[in-house]
Amino acid sequence: MTCPSNTCCSQWRKAMALALSPSSIERYLPALEKTIREALESWERQGAVPLLEACGDMALSFAMDVLIGVELTHTDRSWFKQQILLTLEGLYTLYLPFPGTTYSKAQVAKANVIAALVKELEEQVQQTLQADPAAGEAAANASVFRHLDGAAKCRLLLSQQEYQLDSDVVSSVMERLKQLESSAPASNTDLAPAAELEAAIGSSGGITLADAQFEFLRAQRRLTLESAAGRILGLFAAAVDTSRLLIFTALAFLAQLPEEVDKLREEQQQVISRHGSALTPAVLSELVYLEGVIKETSRLLSASRVAVRQAVKPLQLNGVHIPADAYLLYSVDCMHCLEPTLWQGPGCIPPGRDVPPYMDWRCNLKEAFQPARWLPGSPNKPKHLLTFGAGSHM
Repeated sequence: MTCPSNTCCSQWRKAMALALSPSSIERYLPALEKTIREALESWERQGAVPLLEACGDMALSFAMDVLIGVELTHTDRSWFKQQILLTLEGLYTLYLPFPGTTYSKAQVAKANVIAALVKELEEQVQQTLQADPAAGEAAANASVFRHLDGAAKCRLLLSQQEYQLDSDVVSSVMERLKQLESSAPASNTDLAPAAELEAAIGSSGGITLADAQFEFLRAQRRLTLESAAGRILGLFAAAVDTSRLLIFTALAFLAQLPEEVDKLREEQQQVISRHGSALTPAVLSELVYLEGVIKETSRLLSASRVAVRQAVKPLQLNGVHIPADAYLLYSVDCMHCLEPTLWQGPGCIPPGRDVPPYMDWRCNLKEAFQPARWLPGSPNKPKHLLTFGAGSHM
């Protein structure tokens, strides 16, 4: 089985990987620290905040300012953030296309976001098309593509030349992105931590996720204002939604487990004593218990609860015939439950419970939530973890 449109996904991942390279992440850290500090100070001033909403606002701030890299010169920032968050609400609501419903409000917000992004991207897209008219040659197929069902979209992606990237095109895209990355200014290590933090904000340089998507569209000759805006909106949805859910769940778990908070504080104090308080790659590399907390949070409550694959040929699965091109949904929770280093058969599920103790965060969070299982050398360290995403690499 494979991910739908696997060929395109593979090339897309290569471009995204450059935007998330170690050097890019290092440049992100000062802005990330600033975003977190500002959010925590705001939460403290308010005294009490709706946690999921507050986590979403923090994740969106970082995505807007650094990760995606779209500057808002014509659009009010607060309004834009509100429209993005309203759009995300539509991802988890019932399909009720009636006035006043969450779904309808989300559709309006989505249209507002697209219109705003079209305005923000207009100059960049027009300059690109003037310099490289071929970048939009296949754009006429976009309107046709949008009205196809999933199977038809997949067949088109895998059969039409305009949706493919041969090795020469991929090499060209990667080279352009690497040039952008290498042109990024290095951090000034002679500055005091606070001064370096301020100097880095807004000048992280390097490539962003928007750069990668932009080059990918140009390589496919599908660059239009609408396609670029749609890709950027997709990046916002992916970056903000996964981040806010992870942060929210981790904080909700830790609020019920003060002993885990004490372990995190002890680790942080030890690292600060060696490296100082600034957020750096060296600091992150030594926060192994924090990494365990993040992985354990994702193991118990992944940002994606299901994933999808497509059968490339007919197959039999536990006596069930799966035809070619069929889509299959599978449960991330079940995969984590059946982790071979933890699963000991149906007998490990206590009477009256639906899951084994290591998955039972609802009834016995303290026993289920064990970040130490992810530490180096742990005998029961899980071998598999699926947080979110798609593709044959997962």
